[in-house]
Amino acid sequence: MVRKINILIAVLYPLLAVAVFFLTVRNDPFGVFGQNYKTIWLLMIPGILILVTIGLAFTGKAPRHSLRLTLIAWIAIVTYGHYVMIDIAAAGV
Repeated sequence: MVRKINILIAVLYPLLAVAVFFLTVRNDPFGVFGQNYKTIWLLMIPGILILVTIGLAFTGKAPRHSLRLTLIAWIAIVTYGHYVMIDIAAAGV
């Protein structure tokens, strides 16, 4: 069960981040520049996912230490990529 949750985090987080970005840009082109959007998608969601990953490690059924660190690095990379997408959108305005 724990490994399935980690796989869901690894697969769904990037898809969800990109989908929400494009839906926000389509509905309100300046919505991605708002403080609420940035706080939720660049701080809270990645923080919660990292805390869930660390919390699942305490169950004893989590994957090896290196895989947990890889998942945390993946969350950081996706979050940085999301930030870069916002910068690219800002350059186009």
